[in-house]
Amino acid sequence: MPISEIIMYNPWWNSSINMDTLVKKLTEQYENARFKRDYSNLFDLSSNALYTLRGMRQIGKSTAIKITIAELLKKNVPGKSIMFLPSDTVADFKELKEVLLEYLNYAREYKKRYIFIDEISYVKGWQRAIKELRDNTILRNDLMILSGSSALDIKRGAERMPGRRGNVVEPDKVLLPVTFREYLEIIGFKSLPLFSLDELLTLNEKYTFDFKILENEINPIFDRFLLSGGIPVVVEKTIQEESLEQLVNVFWDIMVGDIEKVGLNRITLRKIIKYLVGRIGSRLSWNSVGSEVELDTKTVQRYLEAITSNYLGFVIHFLDKNKHTIKPLKQKKFYLWDSFLNTVIQEKLGVSTKIPELIEQLVGKELLIRYENNLSEGSYMLENVGFWYSQTGNEVDYLVKNIPIEVKYKNNISKGDAVTITKAFGKGILLTKKTLDLSSPVKRIPVSLFLAVLSVG
Repeated sequence: MPISEIIMYNPWWNSSINMDTLVKKLTEQYENARFKRDYSNLFDLSSNALYTLRGMRQIGKSTAIKITIAELLKKNVPGKSIMFLPSDTVADFKELKEVLLEYLNYAREYKKRYIFIDEISYVKGWQRAIKELRDNTILRNDLMILSGSSALDIKRGAERMPGRRGNVVEPDKVLLPVTFREYLEIIGFKSLPLFSLDELLTLNEKYTFDFKILENEINPIFDRFLLSGGIPVVVEKTIQEESLEQLVNVFWDIMVGDIEKVGLNRITLRKIIKYLVGRIGSRLSWNSVGSEVELDTKTVQRYLEAITSNYLGFVIHFLDKNKHTIKPLKQKKFYLWDSFLNTVIQEKLGVSTKIPELIEQLVGKELLIRYENNLSEGSYMLENVGFWYSQTGNEVDYLVKNIPIEVKYKNNISKGDAVTITKAFGKGILLTKKTLDLSSPVKRIPVSLFLAVLSVG
């Protein structure tokens, strides 16, 4: 890789450039957006950490890197001590090693460097180069941020570098679609009330009035959020009332490209995705999926692992309410990570998802973001968020911290809607469209309100 190409991606190396102008250019698109996610304080810039930043393509990883570089420049960090490298310009791990060695020699006068490598999973065997240089060169002193969309690839690479990750508690970061609460905060809602699942179970009628006021305020916003989803670039287009056709094509290409990158087949992907999205929220076994799409079980699993490791979909398992562990051999459920992906599938494969299923999917996504500890490793074998069903087939949509959560997104709620929760658990949460009733052990709470006030962890 010629040095001239590296320089092209690092204009802050030019000593004659106006840094204020450069910072403005780096952040211009972000600052001009009406929907601005907060990427500040994502990394400890004082550390020598080796961070990974994971998440689906187009989720904002590159934006986060630009914001971080701009933050360094604002602090008068020397421009030559910062390097940005897009991995799609690097042929293999040998070239990656050569580029990094060349840069370390170029910037050897600095006590510390800040190295950003975008989409590191493009470079096969990348961890070999990083490991060797962290062991044997001044790279061990440097802050490194490696981004990528494949949780599986980056996880395997990071696992091969124990003791080389630096002095931070959480070196693995993941960017996911925004939650409804985060969405509300970004558009201006401040000081929203906050409750854990356990706290929600203790609420009584005295909260009803304040909750009704908040629900009335956020419901129109919730309807818009459900349609746009939580991917910032899609939300921005929706707010600007621009066409989403181009983004539909972009995200379809992402789905197909991610599959083909790991040696899988787009035709098989179409068959599997079409079947699964047509059964969002339904109990499945990989045997039954394979039978329906005429594939063996191991092939189905390989595709599911690829889809979930790239943060396009997630799988939840049966959760034993007595042992508090998942049962991977029992039936599962599949969901997409964002409602815009449902739009993409509808446009490309003709499979639509009804509103109640979209709501159930949204609730699952938000529970995962709040309660799963290892999403940086993908979303195939989740442990903290599951679902439950009895021997007679009665089902609860989600089980978290042994608290049952059932989604009933309809206008009229009956006593029968809470029967399974009441008999099997005694208490829980029934998520509704409009009904708010905190008088019984099974709390009836509108979905919009629940997602607006639910705390993390």
